[in-house]
Amino acid sequence: MSVDIEKLSEDDLLPELGTANWDLLLPTKYNPLIVTVKWRQALCAEAADTFVRWVMGGTSISIVHDSDPPWDQSGEKQQKQVDPDELLTRYDTFQQWMDTEYTGQSRASYMSGMGLFWDDYGDAIKEAISDAVSELIKAHLRAQFGEMDDDNWWDEVWEDLTWIQSVLELALYQVIGQMKTVDAWRDHAGIVIADLEAEKRRVQEQARQNAIVLKMIRNFWHDHFSDLGQQRIEKPDFRALQLADRIREALADADPQIVEGIIQFGLPGYFSNSVTFEVQQIARKIAMSDRHIPDGLLQSSSDSTPSEPPLVNL
Repeated sequence: MSVDIEKLSEDDLLPELGTANWDLLLPTKYNPLIVTVKWRQALCAEAADTFVRWVMGGTSISIVHDSDPPWDQSGEKQQKQVDPDELLTRYDTFQQWMDTEYTGQSRASYMSGMGLFWDDYGDAIKEAISDAVSELIKAHLRAQFGEMDDDNWWDEVWEDLTWIQSVLELALYQVIGQMKTVDAWRDHAGIVIADLEAEKRRVQEQARQNAIVLKMIRNFWHDHFSDLGQQRIEKPDFRALQLADRIREALADADPQIVEGIIQFGLPGYFSNSVTFEVQQIARKIAMSDRHIPDGLLQSSSDSTPSEPPLVNL
């Protein structure tokens, strides 16, 4: 039987929802929303990953107000290196950690005399939960109604479901808040270590690839534009020297990696910012032509479609 979470108090949410799949009642025209155990576990795993990375980072951030002027109570960020073992044992539950530790990110308060608000990990995880729930609801509605491109239709949906979404986000925040820090470390430290090693290898490989491409770009510049030397080229010089035509002609038969590299790094000439932008625009147009099909630096992360809605990105 579907649960109407709009009628539940904050204290009754988790007892009523239980530990199995959550079957949530939505307004009449919408099918009930199923929040599976697997989906919730993945959400909790992302939060655990964030906690473990915080511990391994060995940095605790505090906000101090010693130097605040009377007209601005923003405070300032202070970072302190702390032994990871101390951070690991500092809190028993995620709720304690989320309420206390700052991420270091700030946002405008838009309040007189306040200036900035500083995000704690609770703020970060609430935002991630909100994004995940939005994607879950969108996937649920697409399964019922198909693709809907009508903005007015989606506006109506969010008006119908705003309160339900808010209550669901609160329930998920409570689930994460109850997690034990020691359990998160036990279950995820090894995973995070492996992920960090993989990230390190990716960074090293990317640096290696960048070095190769930069060398190709320097050779390309030397082969085609050595006559320019160290001359600084402003926009009027760019036009007078007809460099746009020269670059297009030189790139017409160039290796696609050179074209892609110029899009990302520019050319090694002594250019003004406006000229650098112009050069990169020329390369982009060349890359999008039939002659050059980008398969590296131009590849978008949106090229692949996930089989399930993304969960969190903390």
